[in-house]
Order: sequence, then structure tokens, then C-alpha cells
Amino acid sequence: MVYPKLIVADAELLFRDCLVELLKQHHYEVLATADNGPDVLSLCRLHKPDALLLSARLPEITATLVTEQLRQQFPHLKILLLASPADFVPVLQAVRLGVQGVLSKMASAAQSLHGLRQVLAGQFYLPEQFSPLLVQALVQPEHLSADQGLSSLSLKQKQILQLTAEGHTAREIAARLYISNKTVEFHRSTISKKLGLSCPSDWIRFALRHQLIQL
Repeated sequence: MVYPKLIVADAELLFRDCLVELLKQHHYEVLATADNGPDVLSLCRLHKPDALLLSARLPEITATLVTEQLRQQFPHLKILLLASPADFVPVLQAVRLGVQGVLSKMASAAQSLHGLRQVLAGQFYLPEQFSPLLVQALVQPEHLSADQGLSSLSLKQKQILQLTAEGHTAREIAARLYISNKTVEFHRSTISKKLGLSCPSDWIRFALRHQLIQL
């Protein structure tokens, strides 16, 4: 029998280890684990798993940007977001980007396995506690339009926005993204014009509001 191959990504070591142990006990093959966004991308490219269990909160590159990249590169990869009800913005963003399900980090072992089985079977899974979030977003237009500025940016620009808000210099960003300093400055200028960001505090406030960075 061929068992599904998974990657688990979560920055909380205890939670990640417990989840991996649960999956192994039920014959899932965990190919690798990750605790940050860049490692998730690298491991998915290396192993090409059947499914990714992805935390809504990851350092370095957010879960939203990771999801966006993976949906483009591996459209058949099943992504199950690991989140708490407080993760309002990343849950909405992930659903809009096409994740196959959301799993509560407070779910029981049985609920977690049920959600994973649903996703692997090609069904969308959403726990009851997350349903009000999506209903609220649908009936309140301001929540739907909150991401319009962010959605106008390219994936590279979103990465530059996040890294700039975290305090990285143009040289550091260029080295991390394998682009030139001039390209970073060009994108920064474009981002400033599109989003109306005129000073460093504007960049930080915008990134915090859209949960691209965390304090």
C-alpha cells in the first residue's frame, strides 16, 4: 500500500513534533519538516510531497507568500493550513489563494486526521470555528477589499515589502532574493506609489495590518 507523503511546517517545535508523531502512527510518510518559509519552499521543490501541512504563522516568508508561490509551481499540491481562530487574515488569504483546507491547531487527534483525510480525498475541509470568519468576510465588504492594495503587487514585490518592513537593507534584500540593488530600489519605489507608503513606519504598519510581519 502506498501511503501519502507529507511535509509539516510549523515554527512551534513541540506542536510540530507531536503532529509528526501522530501522522507516523497512522502510516503517513513525513518526508521532512520545516520551521520557516524559505525551507518550506526548498523542501517542496526537493521532495514533491502529496500534501503540505502549513502553519499560518511562519518566520522569514509568510504562509501567504509561501502558498502563493507553491500554488504557481505545484498546482496539484494539497495544502492544509494550520491555524487558530485568531489567524483571521492569513486564513482568508489562504482560502482565496486556493488551499484545500484549514485545520485548527486546537483540534483533537481524531479531528486532525479527519481533516487531512478529507483534503487528501480532494474535498475542502473547514472546521466549524472558522466558518464565521469566512461568512463575516463575505457579508462585510471592507474585509474583502482589505487586500486589494496587497493583491496589486507581484510576488517579488510582496517579498520586498515584507523584508523592508522587517528592517533589511536593499543590499541584504538583493542578496536574499538573488537580484540587484537597483532592482530592489525600483520595486520599492513601485510599492510606495501603489500603496501610498511614504516613510518606514508606513511600511511597518501596512505589513503588520496584513500580517506579513509579526512583532
